[in-house]
Amino acid sequence: MNGAMLQAFGALALVIALMFASAWVFRRSGGLKALSRGPVRLVGGISVGSREKVILLEVADSWVLVGVAPGQVSALHTLPRQELRPEQGGQSAGAPFQQLLARLAPRGTGGAQS
Repeated sequence: MNGAMLQAFGALALVIALMFASAWVFRRSGGLKALSRGPVRLVGGISVGSREKVILLEVADSWVLVGVAPGQVSALHTLPRQELRPEQGGQSAGAPFQQLLARLAPRGTGGAQS
């Protein structure tokens, strides 16, 4: 009985090791990004609340700005496709998207500004 337990434990350890190895390979290969080569591409996104996000999607030759909240997805704006180039001067890679979002934001909403 001791040999059977040791054999079962070894097989279980091998299965768990294979699961971790496949998860590592999946993560290193791009995961879901490698699988999402369809007509919709994620351009960028930003959190605007604890559980709310604004996401920019590329669909064919246009961009769709989408608001995502728990249980709700809303199209906010549609605009022609553009090129986002990283700015010079050490800004983060998300800076062009944030600048685009700032241009699209309504002016004079009375919000606090610093």
